[in-house]
Amino acid sequence: MWMKFSTWMIVLLLLAILGVSIAVLVQEQKHHNKLSLSSEDVRGDIARVEEMYNTDWSATSPIRTQNVEKMDTVRDMIEKMMKKIEMLNHDVAGLQSAIDTHKNEWVSLENSVLDVQDRVTKIPYQQALFEQRGKLLHATTPEDVNVSVLVPIYNGSEYFDSGLRSILNQTVPPFEVLIGVNGHGFDSAVENLVRRVVHEQKTNITVKVLVYENGGKVLALNAMVKESSGTHIALMDVDDEWLPEKLERQVEIVKKYHVDVVGTQCVYFGDRTGSPNLVYGFIRPVDFLQQNQMVNSSVLLHKDWAVWNSDFTLGLEDYELWLRLVSSYAIFYNVETPLVKHRIHLDSFYNTKNQEQAMERLRQLYFPS
Repeated sequence: MWMKFSTWMIVLLLLAILGVSIAVLVQEQKHHNKLSLSSEDVRGDIARVEEMYNTDWSATSPIRTQNVEKMDTVRDMIEKMMKKIEMLNHDVAGLQSAIDTHKNEWVSLENSVLDVQDRVTKIPYQQALFEQRGKLLHATTPEDVNVSVLVPIYNGSEYFDSGLRSILNQTVPPFEVLIGVNGHGFDSAVENLVRRVVHEQKTNITVKVLVYENGGKVLALNAMVKESSGTHIALMDVDDEWLPEKLERQVEIVKKYHVDVVGTQCVYFGDRTGSPNLVYGFIRPVDFLQQNQMVNSSVLLHKDWAVWNSDFTLGLEDYELWLRLVSSYAIFYNVETPLVKHRIHLDSFYNTKNQEQAMERLRQLYFPS
């Protein structure tokens, strides 16, 4: 009996709990629906307020109106500034393009102006030589180009044979060859060797052997010039060699451009190989201030310019002559092709002594800064 009563009590209790739960759920659902409805209403109210704010407040608020006007003014100023910046950028780009295009021309013009200014300061000193050069230009005609080759010899006579053969084997042969034995007495071993080599050469070209007992290379060169019969002088160091077309190319340049001094590129041989870094084509005065641009054994110059200064020896006599001629408006040209072989000796003066200070003094002498 007790068991049956307990069972019914449990069932009734469960039904009561179920009923309460259903009532609570229903109430919660109604409350949720009420909240949802309130949220929609709020959203609508907010939208209406925003519309009123944007319409009524902007139209009636003086602060709002002033801010809008200020912003419009600032915006206009920014737009004008941007347009000006764009115009400036365009102008800068145009100027940069012009600078890039004409940079080389401007540099060349600047160098020309500086060169002219430098030369103007030297006009009184150079006027006589300048007038002399003008006479040469009018007096010399292409058919007048006859070459006398000068070969001064003090030492290195053991190389004379190959050097002389390279002179005599030119495609355009020289008018004459003068060999000046200097610093040795008559009937010396050097003179006898030179005469024997000359005698062994079978050639129709006139070859003269001259002996100068006293004095060095400069005095010998000036004396040989006086003995020469050609219109132009070519120089050859005893231990160097020429390529066969050397004189032919140079005579062509003299006839074509009427230049005063013509050199060529060269290659080293002997104790060193390679080539010097020389300018080719027409040579500017400023190029000679950087370094000696002429290989001595490659030079062909008008006879009237071939005067060496005895105050400068030991390898500087040639550079002094070129600087003196440059300062006297002489025109220099280097053939772009290596047409001379220049022998290098490790024990030679040029390679063992630093001459840069002496060369700088020469530059200052003719082109003072």
